[in-house]
Amino acid sequence: MVNDVLNVYKKLLTDNSIDNIMLVTAYNKGDYGTVALNSKLQEIVNPNYRSSDKFEMKHATFYLDDIVMQTVNNYKSLIYNMEEQKIDDGVEPIFNGEM
Repeated sequence: MVNDVLNVYKKLLTDNSIDNIMLVTAYNKGDYGTVALNSKLQEIVNPNYRSSDKFEMKHATFYLDDIVMQTVNNYKSLIYNMEEQKIDDGVEPIFNGEM
């Protein structure tokens, strides 16, 4: 089933922008949960997959240009200045559902 879903996703990418395609699953864990599917989709859509520009977390590895959705409100997130490679003063709220 997972391979069929991935094949349909690849086919949709030929005629649509990645911004116009959404894959929804009712589970987080398991072979067809968000964790497993996102990992497989990441390999398909991100040209930076397996590059050295990555950030590893407990359940996922993020690569440069990955699309990430915030799933919990964070009212005190720190602001990272990429040019100066440091955290700026102040905080910025990030809300559930933001990408």
